[in-house]
Amino acid sequence: MTYALGIYGSMLTRAQKHVLEMTHRKVLLQITGAYRTTPYTSLCKIADIPPFEHLIEYHVNLSTCLNGNLSLLDLPRDRPLENKSSLSLSSRAENVIPITKIHPPDAPTETTFIAYTDGSKTTDGVGFGLVIYDNSGKIKHQASLPLFSYASIFQAECLAIIRTLELINSRICKAGESVHIFTDSQSIFTCLRSRLIQHPLIEQIREQIITTINKGIRINISWTKAHVGTIGNEKADQLAKAGIRAKTKINYVDVPRCFVKHQLKALAKTNTNKRLALNESKSIIPVLGNWNKDPYKLNLAKQTFQLISGHGPFPSYLKRFGLKEDEACLCGEPTANATHYLDDCPLVDQARTHFRIQTDVRDVKPSKFIGHQLNNDTEAINKFCKEVIRIIRKEGINR
Repeated sequence: MTYALGIYGSMLTRAQKHVLEMTHRKVLLQITGAYRTTPYTSLCKIADIPPFEHLIEYHVNLSTCLNGNLSLLDLPRDRPLENKSSLSLSSRAENVIPITKIHPPDAPTETTFIAYTDGSKTTDGVGFGLVIYDNSGKIKHQASLPLFSYASIFQAECLAIIRTLELINSRICKAGESVHIFTDSQSIFTCLRSRLIQHPLIEQIREQIITTINKGIRINISWTKAHVGTIGNEKADQLAKAGIRAKTKINYVDVPRCFVKHQLKALAKTNTNKRLALNESKSIIPVLGNWNKDPYKLNLAKQTFQLISGHGPFPSYLKRFGLKEDEACLCGEPTANATHYLDDCPLVDQARTHFRIQTDVRDVKPSKFIGHQLNNDTEAINKFCKEVIRIIRKEGINR
């Protein structure tokens, strides 16, 4: 449904958006097993899936930004978007040197220089660091450099290697000497071993490698584990963290595409939460947002959705639709709704006690617990809800 939405989404009329939303509603009913009377906003809120209106908004905004217009983001106007690389064969593929995994890092004894690189991204910012040793273990050069806070860790790791190669080519190594560079970035290791163009910074690394080889300098690049006590790697990590606070001029200003997507998803999520907060369904059990990490692959039982939404085989619900004359429970409660069965009904005492033991929750009512733990105790919640619905249906038969 979202295919090419970024292209035609801005041209959709209100009626067309409504049609798409109703189609989306049918999809949600299928994957949740909820009653067809369940309101669309309730389906979205429980399943933690954005209403289609906000999916349209996200894809249209994403298309706008990826075409170079970053005005929707809180960024200076002069910030360029990172170029997109096509997945084609690199023109330098035949010149890419073998990349190896080495742990612990152990460069050949004849290596003239050994370099370690690292990137760091925290809530305070982004930076990268590098350290180059000669074959006696003495530090030949070290650097800590900052990047703008929107930069990705991948950019930081790449730029650390590029800066190391620039130093090697310009003033550290001479023809006939050799250098071994170590990185702890699995993603860069994977990209460099591929013969495809995957990122402009990876192509820059390849260009620098070719320049190094053409100068008669022997070079190796290896991946090694991080944070296992390797002195050079730990030093590079310290320098990368120091780079976050460095006052050096920032030369690389390209905005990564992953940052754009992350910001627009956050904007769409904010707008979604505002809409769902207006959901006035009195029967819905409060659900904590952001619980669903895998949209459209829900592992909640349909009985769980029925109890959370309040749309299920409950006397109070059935009376609303003229399917039952009395909304009272067999236990004597005058209004038998989903919350009553989950929290208070003595007919469910045994199942409720077992649920409390299984989840180690004693003082919180099941209706409160379920809404806040959908992604943590899913199996126990599903089992309990299935048993509650079974008891309700049995009660209805015995009336």
